[in-house]
Amino acid sequence: METIPDEIRRFATVLQNSPLNEVVGSGDVEAIAQLTLSSVLENTDLSEGDNVLDFGCGIGRSTLPLALYAKSGTVFGIDIVKSMVSFCNREIASRLHNAHFLHLLASNVLYDHLNDDAYRPATENVISIDANDMTDRFSGYFNIITAFSVFTHFTIEQAKDQLCIFNTLLKSGGVVLLSMFFDTPWNRFRLDTTDDGYRDCYLDEPLKYVLFDFGRFAELASSAGFRICRVNFGFRDVPIPIRLRKYYHPNDLVVLSKMPTMPKDFDAGLYLMANPDLAAVPDLADHYLKCGFCEERLTRPVGTEIAPRGQTKLGDG
Repeated sequence: METIPDEIRRFATVLQNSPLNEVVGSGDVEAIAQLTLSSVLENTDLSEGDNVLDFGCGIGRSTLPLALYAKSGTVFGIDIVKSMVSFCNREIASRLHNAHFLHLLASNVLYDHLNDDAYRPATENVISIDANDMTDRFSGYFNIITAFSVFTHFTIEQAKDQLCIFNTLLKSGGVVLLSMFFDTPWNRFRLDTTDDGYRDCYLDEPLKYVLFDFGRFAELASSAGFRICRVNFGFRDVPIPIRLRKYYHPNDLVVLSKMPTMPKDFDAGLYLMANPDLAAVPDLADHYLKCGFCEERLTRPVGTEIAPRGQTKLGDG
């Protein structure tokens, strides 16, 4: 029986030999896929039945290992470059039943030229959606959302808007895993007092490498309804002992979860009916905010609402 590393190796040659691999930063596809999977497994509770969104999937170097792991779940890759989505449909989705790819109608100055005719020789079988389509179709659908090397190329407005969209797409007990560049003493770039917590580091190549102040990003995440659960600083610009690199990503990794919110129609009696194991809990509203929200507990018995909170299945259409 093939292991996941074996399965990654089967796909890696096709991805490695594609000219599009150079466009997304080149590198060893097999190593990148393995690093992606180990980073996700170390920083989330990814399971085989999860629904996963890989936002900014490129040619599928990160989507592939996630789809191989979440065999009984559904994995969506979304990207703004149409030729990459077409490539993923042809080389990955055609061979993995649980992998699906969509083209997002959006703009980024670093990548817009890749949608010119010269860069899209084959874009067959591509479904395009906009942000509204995405939130309508996938509201509360994903257990895990990943975005590798995406927020490293965002304006601060794009980062804020995308975090708000992620909050809509994520289940109440789900997590978001982002790769970033934070302002740290060991980063080759540093913020100064005029940067206001954000810096686009290459003025001649806008959005090639953007740097966030941690506090400024925490404010953005909070304003979008997230709290920061974990940060793992990367080793892109400073060497670390090889024995520590197994689970560390070159970029800084951030794990976000939704901040608990109380449903407007919360009723303690109905919450207890749906969760009789809480009979001894003195304050059921407090329990929901501290435990029930993240545990994805029902707020009322089945049949008294359309669907469990955070579990609406709209992504299967």
